[in-house]
Amino acid sequence: MHGLMKSGGPIPSSVSLQFVVNCFLTCSVAADIQTMLEETQLKFEEERQNSLKVLSNTSKEQCESSLNEEYSKFQETYDTFCKEKDAHMQTFRDLLSKVEVEKKKLLEKYEHHMEEETNTLSELDETISEKVTHAEHSVRRVNQDGKSFIVFRKSTGLFLDCGSDDDFDLDEWRC
Repeated sequence: MHGLMKSGGPIPSSVSLQFVVNCFLTCSVAADIQTMLEETQLKFEEERQNSLKVLSNTSKEQCESSLNEEYSKFQETYDTFCKEKDAHMQTFRDLLSKVEVEKKKLLEKYEHHMEEETNTLSELDETISEKVTHAEHSVRRVNQDGKSFIVFRKSTGLFLDCGSDDDFDLDEWRC
């Protein structure tokens, strides 16, 4: 086979063989380069995927570890809170019980005080009533004594003839 040149003439066989070899070599080198690029790209993609898996697993493990650690801290704090809450509630109940006891004592003292006050007021009422009654009797006696004196004076005045009843003021003789 003789090749044709662009000018339309026959191609010498050594040139055409070299041309074919060069084309073949160029195609082969291009294919090798293409293969190398594809292999390198595939290798980089695999390494990236592996790195992502490792990073993902590491991140997941770190997250799980951090979550477990924080959960442990939370659980410990919660347990402490529950224990302290129970202790505080018991203290509150004890305090409330003491307040109830003191309230009952104060109520009893108040009732006793009211009872004593009522008794004292009753005794005072009786004493005042007795004194008023005694004073009324005394006033009656004084009035009777005053009348007796007037009667005595009148009777003595009649005998002595020394004045009238108008000369004497009865208020001077009253206490």
